[in-house]
Amino acid sequence: MLLTKSRSAFLGVGIILLVGLVLVMLTIAGGASADDAGGLGGFGDNAAAIDAGNEVGWDWMSVGTNARVSVYLDSDWAEAGNIFGIEVFVEPTTSTKPTLRDLRASALPTDRVLDFDFTVGQQLEPGDLGIHLIDHAGSDVLVSRTPRNQALLTPPPVPTATPAPSPTPVVVTTVPIGDITPVSAPQGGGAVIVQPDASATVSTSDGSVVVDVSITAYDTTFQLALDPSPDTVPAASPGTTVLRAFEVNAHAASGAQVSLQLLKKLTVTAGYTAAEAAAAHQASLSNLRILSYSPVTGIWSPLHTNVDPVNQTLTARVGHLSLFAVGGVGPVAQAVETPVVAPTATPTATPTATPTAAPPPAGDIAPSPGLMLVLVLGGILMIAAGGTYFVQSRNVRT
Repeated sequence: MLLTKSRSAFLGVGIILLVGLVLVMLTIAGGASADDAGGLGGFGDNAAAIDAGNEVGWDWMSVGTNARVSVYLDSDWAEAGNIFGIEVFVEPTTSTKPTLRDLRASALPTDRVLDFDFTVGQQLEPGDLGIHLIDHAGSDVLVSRTPRNQALLTPPPVPTATPAPSPTPVVVTTVPIGDITPVSAPQGGGAVIVQPDASATVSTSDGSVVVDVSITAYDTTFQLALDPSPDTVPAASPGTTVLRAFEVNAHAASGAQVSLQLLKKLTVTAGYTAAEAAAAHQASLSNLRILSYSPVTGIWSPLHTNVDPVNQTLTARVGHLSLFAVGGVGPVAQAVETPVVAPTATPTATPTATPTAAPPPAGDIAPSPGLMLVLVLGGILMIAAGGTYFVQSRNVRT
């Protein structure tokens, strides 16, 4: 009877030993991923549509609604320096928007594991996730082979170019020459009748200033008068120098002076002398300009001017008629201000951020470190108890 009890006890001890060993083995293996174990660096799901060299690894895990995707980029991969972020799609065969989109200001680092943490609304299962690696503009660089969203791999339709609207034709009114009252040319200047369906040119008698008018610069016949010596020339504005002024005025077919809103700009070309070039700031041709005066603001403003040193001319395009001048530009005197010393700010303490617990380092659902320790200790105690009972049973039989 004693022998039978001993055998039963021995069998029970064996079962306990077996259970303990199984618990220890399961605990050690508990951190393994539920995904495929193969792939670069032990990653699963790392096969990608354009990663034939197996140089990009990725894996995922989730605990409740917390999830993490880990990505590894090999520095030898040709596209590695072009990856600026990641998109993660949950149920990628049906989803059209990423659950996680992390786009960085600089390219993602290589030769290290990058973790991307986010929250999902469900417990994830293998096959639930797909990733895209994206460039600085958010375009796909790499898409995971399985799973992946086929719809997102389809290039978006190219929008149909909208044809540019046809310009509205200008309706012109041409006044017969017999109905025009010509204006007199100022002394040393010139005057010209401008018909809307023809170009025209007016210049000073010495050719120092030339104004060219293109076709349909205005929709009605008008006249231009060029005066090389206007009666009144306002003083130069700060930062400018007025060397020689001239005036261009518009007149209606009746001869009355008018203000026109031109449809096309006029080209004004003015010659300059060696003395005028020397009078420019630092005697530099780059500081010569054609200036335009605004009677509203009372300011001379430099126009965008092309300087031709071979022909010694200045050319600018103008959309209005007014006083113009050959002039120069230079630095504007700045008022010196006494700097005000701001009081030293009292530094404020920056609160220390409370670290957030990260999901377990691997596996879909892994036991916590405390539970792992309990399981290991429990297994060891079961093994020790079984061994002690076995020795005592042998002593009793002896």
